[in-house]
Amino acid sequence: MTYKFEIPPYFTQPILKKKTPKLTAKEIVASASSDTIKLGKKVAITDAIIKRTPKALAEYGYTTYRLNTRNMENGHQYRITILSDTPIIKSTSKLIIDSPNPKWVFNYEYAMAKRGNAFIYRSNGDPPVVKNPSQKPGIDHHVYAAIKYLSKNSKEIMQAVIAEKARIAKEKARLKARQARR
Repeated sequence: MTYKFEIPPYFTQPILKKKTPKLTAKEIVASASSDTIKLGKKVAITDAIIKRTPKALAEYGYTTYRLNTRNMENGHQYRITILSDTPIIKSTSKLIIDSPNPKWVFNYEYAMAKRGNAFIYRSNGDPPVVKNPSQKPGIDHHVYAAIKYLSKNSKEIMQAVIAEKARIAKEKARLKARQARR
């Protein structure tokens, strides 16, 4: 897998302009343009996992989802990170988004960060005076596909993680019991 079109981080630590996100998942999806929705149907999710939540947000109870997306037309791939205030994403969940997609970085990262729904991480932190001068919230097609996927499948992903943790705990207990017998 190649991620040759990703925008690398500009800052070493992501900057969160507001502590709590303002927009819900439903409002974020509603901010997508008709072109974004059309292009979002051509994006496939190749992998979705739950990752460790950064320390700064762990105290607020966020769940971190990491998704790999792939555009089926041109092959562009991105690693999208979505943090949710609820373990299972619903329409009322407050989301924080990080995407290395150039459209997200240069059009929407600043506008969404102003509302607490993104980090200033990959852009330089200046408002997009050319691409989005009104600083209207929005998302690109990869983020749109990721949110739609999570709204349908986050429960199954969470159940798989819980089952895997239970299997690992059971295996550790079995190994501990075996070592105690020796």
